[in-house]
Amino acid sequence: MATASNQDQLNEVVNLLIQEVDSERLKYTDLAKALMALDNIAQGESLGLAAGADTLDQIGVGEAAAVRVALSLKSLSLYSTIEAAVNAGQLGNAASVRAGIGFSSAALTEINKQGWGLNSGIQINNLDDTTYPTGVYFYNVSNGTTTGTPPPGETSGMVLIGANGSPGGYKSQIAIGRGSGKICWRYATSGGYGEWSYAYSTNNTTIDSNGFLKSASPIFRLANEAEYAFGDGFIADGCGAYNSEAEGVTASHDNIGFYTVSGSLGFADDGWTIEIPQDVNGNRLCFVETETADDGTITVRTFGRRFDYETAMIVAGDPVDIPDGRWIDLRLKMPATEPVDDSGASDEVSTEG
Repeated sequence: MATASNQDQLNEVVNLLIQEVDSERLKYTDLAKALMALDNIAQGESLGLAAGADTLDQIGVGEAAAVRVALSLKSLSLYSTIEAAVNAGQLGNAASVRAGIGFSSAALTEINKQGWGLNSGIQINNLDDTTYPTGVYFYNVSNGTTTGTPPPGETSGMVLIGANGSPGGYKSQIAIGRGSGKICWRYATSGGYGEWSYAYSTNNTTIDSNGFLKSASPIFRLANEAEYAFGDGFIADGCGAYNSEAEGVTASHDNIGFYTVSGSLGFADDGWTIEIPQDVNGNRLCFVETETADDGTITVRTFGRRFDYETAMIVAGDPVDIPDGRWIDLRLKMPATEPVDDSGASDEVSTEG
């Protein structure tokens, strides 16, 4: 039986061990060695040679759960949540426990204010405001609920803000457009945010019929049959395939070397508009003529190639179909889509403990 003096020493050492365990500076192997050193002041049986144990269950100290209780560890590892441990009588009030480890309701509210842990993000009022702290936000310029400079062509979406320093200091934004999924970013210093840059991905590039990577927007692959053109994110329709931005476009193969493409406003206003398949020497496999009607319908005619001796140029020969297994890339202009209304999205912050 331990004396009062020994008991005080025991309590002092146990309290020290608790602090070391709580701070994760003490491993189970070290704990076993420390407990062995208490043999001369503690009551009960000797612990034996337990220095090589990895867990309490491997140490000869009787019931491992009782040792955990004595060291204020209890059986918390058996519970997946604080509430479960409270309900099992292993902890006190859940709110008090959270407060003790820095996760009180007030602390969680502050975290939620930056969009973390919410099903519906926090709306940013001004994309150009450099005082927003690190967090996840959403923006919608199309309906007027957000001002500032959005990524080009991306009027709504999500923006991740990273902050380093005081409000108005160095910041960065990474935005993902809601419709296209394009990824853009920009940086800010004391002078404000700079221009947006964007990443090339399958959302804004395409592999043309010759295997080259090209800037994309609405693209339709025109072929003799859709099976030659679909895949890589392109969906078959008519005698070709469209990407996500050209949804609604279709085509028909009306005659030898004669195709009709409908559902768009015609070719894109700037940048490249058509890519013709080539052979290994860079020679185009067919000669192409196009015509666009007032409603945007495009007529595509394909011909064999012949050399004109009078002009010393390659000109159209007899009508031929697009070679099997190949396609013609058409970059299009599409009708405007309806803006996305996010005004009903909730920006409330949970304050539950």
